[in-house]
Amino acid sequence: MKGKTIRCLAFISFIIFFLTGTAFALTFNELENNLDTDKNTKVSVKEYWKTVKGQEVSWTGSVVDVTSGKNRYKVSVKLGSKSRPNISLLTSDSAAATLKKGQSVRFKGSLRTYRKWGSHFTVELDDVTIQK
Repeated sequence: MKGKTIRCLAFISFIIFFLTGTAFALTFNELENNLDTDKNTKVSVKEYWKTVKGQEVSWTGSVVDVTSGKNRYKVSVKLGSKSRPNISLLTSDSAAATLKKGQSVRFKGSLRTYRKWGSHFTVELDDVTIQK
């Protein structure tokens, strides 16, 4: 009887984690690996993007630059060991104006689009909030 109870509780926990997304947070490395056309076909990359577009992510990176435009800021961020920025944060959060080059920044936003040229790609996030 104990075994059935444990399996039942494990199954319920799995369902709760699946529905809330707590257990399956998308990492930048996972996204990067699935968008890499050296490892995946162009079709599989497109199909993968359809499954994650609009998903909310929360990551930490290093600020490369901040620009401003029509009531919004664009924060260029690099994650991992890349030498160029690979994330663009689009936000109206005024906290973006106080960011400094090289500063570590934690952010949350929705996957909006990605662009790839050569071996480099940039992911653009929308509805971003800067977390301090």
